[in-house]
Amino acid sequence: MDGTLCVWNASLLLLNDSEGKSAAVAPEEALLFTLPHISNHGPVVCLSWNKLEPWMIAAGTAHGQAYTINLTTASQQQQSVESLWTLASRHGAEVTAVAWNSAVAHIVATNSATDGTVVVWDTKAHQPWCELRMPTSGGGGNGAALAW
Repeated sequence: MDGTLCVWNASLLLLNDSEGKSAAVAPEEALLFTLPHISNHGPVVCLSWNKLEPWMIAAGTAHGQAYTINLTTASQQQQSVESLWTLASRHGAEVTAVAWNSAVAHIVATNSATDGTVVVWDTKAHQPWCELRMPTSGGGGNGAALAW
């Protein structure tokens, strides 16, 4: 695995013919596009689909970067994926979880279980809305997942 993000047309992979037999196409025919340049910031280790805007996904990398990706433009222009923000100052380690807010389409949270931080981002304002730090002393531990 090299950290490349691949987007596939799952319906083509799961097609059945009129008799119910698998008529799936070869995997390379169902590949819509790849975004290999994300891997410049480490392998993608987590993804989250935006349920309110299903053409948007968020990705977190092993090197503390987070991205939002508009699938409608990414398929047309491989260069359209841009880092929202450099999170190195926010996350000192791997982004282990990302989650879109279930009620507000432009809010996404990122988590690093390694450094114990959760950052809530406002994608319209292109800045963090708040940052939460989990205590690491006293047996508290760091969170490894996010949920709204």
